[in-house]
Amino acid sequence: MLNRILLIAGIYVLLPFLYIARFNHPCADDYAYGQEFPKHSFTDVVKQEYFKWSGRYFSRVIYKFNPTGYHSLKDYRLFSVLLILLFAAVIILLLRNLTREYLSFGQSLGLSALLLFLYFAKVPSTAEAFYWFSSASIYQLANILEMFLLTALVRLTTPGSRRPLYLILCSLLCILIIGCNEISLIITFLFIHFIAASQYLRNKTLNPWLLSLCIVCVIFAIVEIAAPGNFRRLNATQHFSRSIIWTITGSLSITSVYVSQWIGPALAASLLYIPLFGMPIAQKMREINRSFNLSLKGFLWFYIGTFCFLQIFIIWVAGGSNLGRIFDVIYLFFLLGWFFILQLIINKNLHRLQPLARYSPAFAILGLLLFLSSLFDINNNISTAYVDIIAGKAKQYDVELTNREQKIKECQSDTCYVPALSDIPSTLFFTDIRPLSDPSGLWINKCYSTYFNAGFIVPDNPPPIAKPNIESLRTLGKTMRTRLIPPPASQR
Repeated sequence: MLNRILLIAGIYVLLPFLYIARFNHPCADDYAYGQEFPKHSFTDVVKQEYFKWSGRYFSRVIYKFNPTGYHSLKDYRLFSVLLILLFAAVIILLLRNLTREYLSFGQSLGLSALLLFLYFAKVPSTAEAFYWFSSASIYQLANILEMFLLTALVRLTTPGSRRPLYLILCSLLCILIIGCNEISLIITFLFIHFIAASQYLRNKTLNPWLLSLCIVCVIFAIVEIAAPGNFRRLNATQHFSRSIIWTITGSLSITSVYVSQWIGPALAASLLYIPLFGMPIAQKMREINRSFNLSLKGFLWFYIGTFCFLQIFIIWVAGGSNLGRIFDVIYLFFLLGWFFILQLIINKNLHRLQPLARYSPAFAILGLLLFLSSLFDINNNISTAYVDIIAGKAKQYDVELTNREQKIKECQSDTCYVPALSDIPSTLFFTDIRPLSDPSGLWINKCYSTYFNAGFIVPDNPPPIAKPNIESLRTLGKTMRTRLIPPPASQR
């Protein structure tokens, strides 16, 4: 029964994010790369970016497929839908491979729905994760490849599997992930080396398959990090002081903000996970005399150490900006690591938890109630997506941008003035063109103007600030009441 509720909840989570993609539009870098990359071959694209701007050799190849380049809004929206479906599918694939011997297929689906809820509910930026091509193709695609890699690693470290084949697959996935972005590079590099070191300490011998994978990671990490374009980009974009005190203080501050948002739903889901999935997995592993090859203490050191290093790295390099898409990656790492540690704790303390087995239904019901309260929280991303649709904000966003493009086509002057957006759907919106009073953002206007082959495009106001969900619902309620009960003629 509880698994069915979780499956229904999983569908409830995915539906608004799939539907709202029909109102999506390109923005910012989409126009810059969309007009530039299609003109060049794959080799020229990688070479140009590698030496002039970025070592992200794989994500630059993906940019060449940006539908903005061939003016296909339909394909741009289709990309978001396919990315969401692929993300959901690979979560199911990963969890099924990890739990095949311990949970039924229905239980694996329920666990997948639980993880999908946690990710979509609190991912720092849904727009940058799924709807803005220039971000999603760098960061969210890396997340998907990361989970494919974990699935393949399970096979590679399983005795009797076709290890040469899985080594090739794991190597290819590592190469692609490292070529996507630096955060995924760090996570992948450290995790592969942690697995190899753990196997060595456990068996007192080097695993040749994992050693080969470590060498691949080292080679391609050097290729990515040593790109001349990385240093040019840092010199061109970083104008802040990289003091140690500022870096550590900033990393602690940002970490506390994000973790405070993540910890509540994670704890609520854990209360449901323990009786419904955790204890059955631990019990089954004990019955078949199976254990994880990783120690709890060792994985805790890796998990906390990597998490802290990532915070310091992004403050040192990114300077505290553009953190939404970066934390979209870190949040997935947080969730997967959280539940793996939870399972290790359950396995280690199963004998202490077994006397509480009689209360499992009560704990499961309590966990379900907390889960549902988190699911229907008015301020999470899932509710925001529904509000953006129901309140008409997503449709209005689509209409206004479509009308803007038509007005630009009709503009014959050197400067084209267009209305600013009246409201924004937080689910889809990342940024927009800026007024002249915001010179730091006018590069977006320049790319936008060049893309549409028009005069310099200027809005009459800055983009609006997103309204809280409760305010949007109140506005919707007032509008509906006015339509159903028109005011007296004297008040019109």
